[in-house]
Amino acid sequence: MKDKYYYSDGSTLDHHDPEKTFHRTDGPAVELASGYKYWYLQGRYHRTDGPAYESAHGSKEWYLHGQKHRTDGPAIELADGDKYWYLHDHLHRTDGPAIEYASGNKEWYLHDEKIKCDSQEMFERLCKLKVFW
Repeated sequence: MKDKYYYSDGSTLDHHDPEKTFHRTDGPAVELASGYKYWYLQGRYHRTDGPAYESAHGSKEWYLHGQKHRTDGPAIELADGDKYWYLHDHLHRTDGPAIEYASGNKEWYLHDEKIKCDSQEMFERLCKLKVFW
C-alpha cells in the first residue's frame, strides 16, 4: 500500500501537499504505508466514531474539532499502557485518575488542574470540600 492523503478540494495524492487542507468524511484523511492513520475534518483532527489517530504500534487518540476529547474512556491510550482522560482538550476525570501510567502511578485532574492526592477517596473528599476552588 502507498501513502494516501485526502484533501478538502476532493483530491487524493500519494504525497503531502502543505498548501492543501486534510479532509475526509468517510475514513482517515491520511493513511500511511507504515500503518499510521489520521482522521481530519477541515484540517483538524476529528472523528466521532473512534480514535482520530491510530499508530501502527497500537496507540490511539480521540479528538473532536481538533481537541483531545472522549466521554466514554481515555482520550489517549498509548501502546505502553499509559492512559489519559481529556474533555475539551483539558485533562479531566471525576470517576478516577485522569492519568493512569502503566507503572501503576496515577494522577488526578479536574478541568486541567492537577489535584494533589493519592487515592480516589481523597480526591472525592477534596471535591466535596472544594479545597482547590
